[in-house]
Amino acid sequence: MSANPWALGSGPSFGPAQVFPARLAIALVCATASMAGAMAQEPNPKAKPGLIMPLPPSRPANLGSPPAGAIPAPVAPPTAAPQPPAPDAAPAAPVQSTTAGPHPLPVASRQRMHECGAEWQKMKMDGSARDKTWHDFAEICLAR
Repeated sequence: MSANPWALGSGPSFGPAQVFPARLAIALVCATASMAGAMAQEPNPKAKPGLIMPLPPSRPANLGSPPAGAIPAPVAPPTAAPQPPAPDAAPAAPVQSTTAGPHPLPVASRQRMHECGAEWQKMKMDGSARDKTWHDFAEICLAR
């Protein structure tokens, strides 16, 4: 028959150095739990008795109207609706812009764009793209 492992004096003995941290941890857990319960029972600290916040000033009655004594803006007389151009008239020429803005690249498939990009990267590695820009190269490459 074997000895009972739960019998007193049969297990390892613990000294004060091992027991103190365990007791401290249990005490801290109990203190925290009791404080949390006490804090939950306090009244809402948002409203303080005796403190009254002032209301904003009331809005003027004529808020959206023009000020008194102001001259009203003149009302333009109604004009006749513009007539559509005659069907036999030549279409107007597009207006030429005097500012130099960016011009788009030619329309190309995704595959062609990829091929031109790979060719551009190879030219940059070779050093042959030194005097060119991507936009100028892409216009020529995508038009092929």
